[in-house]
Amino acid sequence: MHHHLPDDSIIRVDVLSFFTKIRYIYTKHANDKTMAQAILFEHLRKYGNPSRMVFYVDGAPALEKKETHRERNEKRNKALKNAQ
Repeated sequence: MHHHLPDDSIIRVDVLSFFTKIRYIYTKHANDKTMAQAILFEHLRKYGNPSRMVFYVDGAPALEKKETHRERNEKRNKALKNAQ
């Protein structure tokens, strides 16, 4: 099943999930950064409108997920406390 996002949707892109592709493109076109950027842009267009994308590097949880992580940590701590 293929879902279409509304035209104004923000698309979150994990840079590390594309790292191999990014490295390959920029290595192959090391002498022509403009070409490398154009190729990367075309690759990203497969996933949506690049101007609607927000790029992040995996690390600290995204702000949208902080509450979920806080709740999970509370449950984890409660379970650990009950187990002791």
